[in-house]
Amino acid sequence: MRLVLDANILFSALYDMDSTAGRLLLLAIDGEVRLVSTEHVKEEMERILASKLGYSKDELGGLVAALPVDWIGRGIYEEELAEATRILADPADASLLACAAVLGCEVVSGDREVLASKFRKVKVRRLREFKGR
Repeated sequence: MRLVLDANILFSALYDMDSTAGRLLLLAIDGEVRLVSTEHVKEEMERILASKLGYSKDELGGLVAALPVDWIGRGIYEEELAEATRILADPADASLLACAAVLGCEVVSGDREVLASKFRKVKVRRLREFKGR
């Protein structure tokens, strides 16, 4: 199973590896699930970690590289992005839908707008749907 993760899921996992989000990362480390996210989300994470927590560029690079996430470049989902931004104004959120549409996988998010969105045949799931996995 391959899942596109929103930044809020990644932040939750980093905050508490014993949380459902943290266990999802551990499943990826064990090879039971493949996690992907977009360049937009990666940039959002780096911006927030630097501004709110004071991470240096080197610290950011190490942390992001250590995550069991395949970062999908804009070029892969760019054609779908224009349409997705009609549904979700936030470019990082829209990138999740565009990426999932291109890759044919589901999105995992805690964002209400993302959860309520309808785009192509993309399924958006809440993190709690993965409890017990």
